[in-house]
Amino acid sequence: MIPRHILRLDSLPLSPNGKLDRQALPAIDLVTKDYVAPSNEIERRLVGIWQDLLKLDQVGVTDNFFELGGDSILAMMLVACAGQAGIEGMTTGVVLTHQSIRELAAATSQKSIGAAVVLRRTGDRPPILCLHPFQGRVDSYVPVAKQVLIRHPVIGFEARWLRDPLFLEQSVESVVSEYAEYVRSRVDTSSGCFVIGWSWGGLLAYELAAQLDASRIPVHFAGVVDVYDLSTQVDSYVAKRAQRDEQNASEAFFEHIGASQFHLLWVSLLERLSEYERSVLLLYYAETKSHWTATRTDDIWSSHEYRTIVLFNRIHITRRYTLKPSTLTVKPWSAADSGGASGAVDWTCYSSATLPTTVIRNASHSTVIRSPEFFESLRLEIDEALSAASGGVRAGHSPLVPEPTLSSP
Repeated sequence: MIPRHILRLDSLPLSPNGKLDRQALPAIDLVTKDYVAPSNEIERRLVGIWQDLLKLDQVGVTDNFFELGGDSILAMMLVACAGQAGIEGMTTGVVLTHQSIRELAAATSQKSIGAAVVLRRTGDRPPILCLHPFQGRVDSYVPVAKQVLIRHPVIGFEARWLRDPLFLEQSVESVVSEYAEYVRSRVDTSSGCFVIGWSWGGLLAYELAAQLDASRIPVHFAGVVDVYDLSTQVDSYVAKRAQRDEQNASEAFFEHIGASQFHLLWVSLLERLSEYERSVLLLYYAETKSHWTATRTDDIWSSHEYRTIVLFNRIHITRRYTLKPSTLTVKPWSAADSGGASGAVDWTCYSSATLPTTVIRNASHSTVIRSPEFFESLRLEIDEALSAASGGVRAGHSPLVPEPTLSSP
């Protein structure tokens, strides 16, 4: 056990019979000398929570949570209590980086959103909204923005944890709701918009289109590019690998994370993973542990361990996400050379207005988003959608007959 506080005494108080007199030991003054009172409702609520958790009679809004006796367990309890008190947006990562009540109140009172990256600022056509794939960045959309979408404003949404590494996403819906709020408040959608997502971003694109549609913002189509069912892929990963010595893997894994610089993130993640997801994590650890290192690093993106945390949090929230039936216009593309085609999402199961899937030849999952054939197909689909929106007829369809539901090839 490591003591939280040390008080230096010249001598220990003794009882008449020479034993330590614990009642005479001086109390440790954990409250800073310069007390600062709360100035708003959020600060007042946090003061009450801190006093309860830390067992203190007085807490100032500039006092440091960890200097007052807080630790990783109390930080998680603080997050839970804050949620019950109606304070939104607090995570253990926020507590670590904002260690006073004043800093916490400012951080949680501001609605934080994933970073919006303007890939093209102006255009005379509706904006294109691009959703990040699994790794969280939108640089994969730069070529198509420069070469194809030259008449559209193009906005990409990057994952918030790229700038807040201690942030763990709670659900697909909550991730997308922040992007939807940005669109509603800061993007001109008077002429509608297009939503595009490649890989895991396809799920985000479908959800964003649904949330915008619910806000009566016209979505000409949700473009989904080579999207696979993550649950199917996880099950396939497990099935293809021989069972390992799970007990030894478990002991080594918990020994590693106990000393890891990402210990708090691991605690938060493991609390939410199901038993099955934890078993997959142990299997993955046994296979990749040679890439893990105990060396602390400031460049967390070079850490295989941190990328594993992101991966399994994404697996967790995706397995709990349900694609909801809709009448959204969905345009799928798939790469001809993608492996594991059995895990491809069949969008006709979710939208009655799903268009035929276009298969991009000579493209793999990783290259399809940069394929010239995809560029040309996307340009044609956008032109047809805008023509239909202005009263024209989408090629191959009669305006008087409902479009049939077509299965993906």
